[in-house]
Amino acid sequence: MADPTIVKRSEPMSLVPFSGRELPGARLPTPLTSFIGREREIAPIAALLLREDVRLVTLTGPGGVGKTRLASRVAEEIAPHFSDGIWFVSLAPITDSAHVAPTIAQALGVHEASGEPIVSRIAALIEDRHYLLMLDNFEQVIEAAPVVIELLQHSPHLTAFVTSRGCRCT
Repeated sequence: MADPTIVKRSEPMSLVPFSGRELPGARLPTPLTSFIGREREIAPIAALLLREDVRLVTLTGPGGVGKTRLASRVAEEIAPHFSDGIWFVSLAPITDSAHVAPTIAQALGVHEASGEPIVSRIAALIEDRHYLLMLDNFEQVIEAAPVVIELLQHSPHLTAFVTSRGCRCT
């Protein structure tokens, strides 16, 4: 894991408890129970996400170990550093990678326009904004990775935080 002292953003990171309801601009799942344990993992992941030279972080592990819960907790901690908000996009119900961009667009409130690719419309919305885009359950739509890369290329202040069970090796 990264050294948490490497944070380069203007404000130092502090671990302050938040509930999803107290985070303006954050669109995170509401936890059903309190967060217990895994506090040691929060700071290094948060520090990594706050580095200016890191734009994409993937949290991987077996199903059911709490990747989504940990990612949401980390997002709560770093929310003040993303002035335009945090957007959580669940890809759990998506099995076709062609549906990833429209699902992200729907979460961001971007509507399709005739003749303009949806990825271009998403990029236009977030181009100069400082967002954290969380993509949960990316393993079943790994073929959509170029969509994420395109958004990162067109949006210099976007950081993507992806959870995945890892690669599907055959």
